[in-house]
Amino acid sequence: MNLNKKTVFRWLFVAAMTFVAIPVNAQLTAANAFRTIPDKVLDHFDENMRLDLIDYANASLPNTVKNRFGSESSIKSLSENYLDLEISPSVNIQIAILPIRERKIIAVISTVMTPAPDSRMKFFAGNWAPIDIDLFSPPKLDDWLTPAGKKNATAVVDNVPFLMTGYHYEAADMTLTISLNLNQYLTVEAFDEVKSLLHPELTYKWNGKRFVLKDSM
Repeated sequence: MNLNKKTVFRWLFVAAMTFVAIPVNAQLTAANAFRTIPDKVLDHFDENMRLDLIDYANASLPNTVKNRFGSESSIKSLSENYLDLEISPSVNIQIAILPIRERKIIAVISTVMTPAPDSRMKFFAGNWAPIDIDLFSPPKLDDWLTPAGKKNATAVVDNVPFLMTGYHYEAADMTLTISLNLNQYLTVEAFDEVKSLLHPELTYKWNGKRFVLKDSM
């Protein structure tokens, strides 16, 4: 099997990053990751605020915590490998713990409602060192096109000036669903023109190495 330099570098980097801070990584859970998240990644909470939110979630209490910027925040879902945090009505954070080469890394999904959900995802080692390699490639326009859309891509380009996509991770089967909520920001006329030309959502699967589009697996 021939490996190009980029692929070799990718795996050397992942191996290096996932084997740092072994004691932390061995106990890495979504709650522990949130407890230790640095301000440069999420600056809305101090450690006491984060601990209060975790305690409320573990006790199944609906209590909220006022964050540093005055919004009421609450954990909506918490399991060993997943945390869903509503920072404010317009901002959401998901933390997912992913297995890779018998270790664990952290994925952070940030979503802003502007006006439709618009998400981004970043990856970190267990000690919150950034992992700046290709573990996920966001879908391109061609990935969204239905068979009809591939025959009429011009109509899509003419009516959709940009794509706003919302991400939702499902820890049970390690899938990432990406939703294209065109009806939330296009005009009725534009949406009617393209709704049959674009898939409403795409699903990616974590395969232990990266997120891959399920249709391409």
